[in-house]
Order: sequence, then structure tokens, then C-alpha cells
Amino acid sequence: MYYSKILADLKKQDRNPVNKMYLGELLLKWKNFQKLTEDTSSANADLAEALSKFLNILHNRKFLYNRMRNNGFQEDSPIYSANYMNDLISALMKRQPILNQTGITWDFQPLNYKFALSGKNPMTITETPLFNSQKTSPVLSLALNLDYQYRVTGKRNFTKANFRLPFLLFFPIKHPTPEDIFVIEHYAMQMKSFSHVTQTFLLCESLKNCQDCDFQNLPFKTFALLTENNKNTYQISPMMVNRLETAIKNILFQSPESLLIVEKEITEAVPARTALPKKSPPKSYRKKK
Repeated sequence: MYYSKILADLKKQDRNPVNKMYLGELLLKWKNFQKLTEDTSSANADLAEALSKFLNILHNRKFLYNRMRNNGFQEDSPIYSANYMNDLISALMKRQPILNQTGITWDFQPLNYKFALSGKNPMTITETPLFNSQKTSPVLSLALNLDYQYRVTGKRNFTKANFRLPFLLFFPIKHPTPEDIFVIEHYAMQMKSFSHVTQTFLLCESLKNCQDCDFQNLPFKTFALLTENNKNTYQISPMMVNRLETAIKNILFQSPESLLIVEKEITEAVPARTALPKKSPPKSYRKKK
């Protein structure tokens, strides 16, 4: 659990006794959501409700830094970061059978891209051909680790190498700015140019800082998790969680051609297919002799 580790580490490091008490209280409240994430049968509505309750507790004014009492947490503290979204994403990913496949890795990890043959000229390439790639900074992602080897035809020795093929990338940001959008777009385009099945996701609380961004033409999918309401409350939308899981499954199980179909939220179970009545044989219109 990513957010649990943040709370636990802060509790160890913070020397303020009041802050330690606050962090202990938050850890207890967070465990209610953590238990649901450990159960792969938990409903998305339950995940959304538990996470909403925790966020409303977290944003209680008593936890904010108070200069007079010299306790509480600054607004830029890691406890107010978007890291809690990592655990929501992980809860959805734990249900996916692909995690049981050999070579699959799910975590913050660097990813390979721009796979290319290096060498100054044909002579040096012929003597020692090397395939290199660039690596990203660690990204919360699903990837396939590949070991491969190659050699020049006619030679005995192989060159062995490793490559981490990206499938899904996730960028959780509370309130993304146009600068964030630019960076994520760069990642998405680089990954997509290498593998057509790779998909990038942006998760956020709201898009209030990016009202002029044209998300429909961007090469990644965006999910704003908080419902819009007039109250000063934090409510995770179960519908958005459902849509996120649907988008993940579409990438993992559907063919590239089927991804061109516009995704629709399934709100009702598909009725069982009823047997069609048997058709009577077609009449013959030939004239009887």
C-alpha cells in the first residue's frame, strides 16, 4: 500500500507528539479502505465510499498546520498528495488475471522506449551490433519484462539484453496544470509510438486548472474522480471508478480494432439471450409440373 507507507514513514520521522497522534489516527482511518483493497471481491461503490470518508476526515481543519500551536501539516505535506489514488488503482489492478502471468510487473518502474540500433557506421555495427533504448523515470505501470538475445548470422556468440515493455501507465495528479498535461502527453506519445497497445491514464480530483485543455484530442485517457457538488465535501464518484476499471479491461482484453468503439458505461446487466423461434422452411415458388 503506497499511501500507508507514506503515513507510517511520516509517523516515524515526525518528532512532534501531536503530529504523531494525528498520523496514528489517520492510519487507523485509512485501514478501513485498505481492508477493502485487499479483498478483490470488493465492489467499486464500497471502495469509493470508504475513500470518500477518509478524504473528508483527512481534510478536517484540525490536521492543518497551526502556527500558534506549532502542530499540524502544511498544505504541501505528502499526506495531502495524490498518492492515495495509487492504492485505488492497485485495488483495480489486483483483480486482473494478467498479474499472474510470468514476466509481468506492476509497480513504480522505469520503462523502455525508443528502441534502436546503435553504431556510427555499418562497419562498427557489423562487428558489434547493439540494440539500445531510453528509459523513463519510475512510473506507476504495468509492464512485461523481456529477455532476448541476438547474433550476427554465421557467428556463434549471442548478445543478451533485457527490455521492459509498457502496457499501462498511470499519472495521479490532484489538480493537473497545462504543464502537467504537456508532460503526460509526451510520455503517452513516446510509449504509443513504440507499442500500439500501450495506454496512458491521468487520474485527478478535478480539472479546474485545465479548463482550456482539449482532452478529446490528447493521446491519453482522463478520469476526474471527485463528483461536482456545492458542498465542501470530498466524494469519489463510483461511476468514474467503474469507467476506469472498464477502460483498463478494454486495453487488457480487447483487440486494437475494438478499441475504436466508443466506450459506454454499462449500468444494467445484459439480459440473457433468448432462443429465437425456429423459422419455417422457405416456400418454393417453382411451378409444379
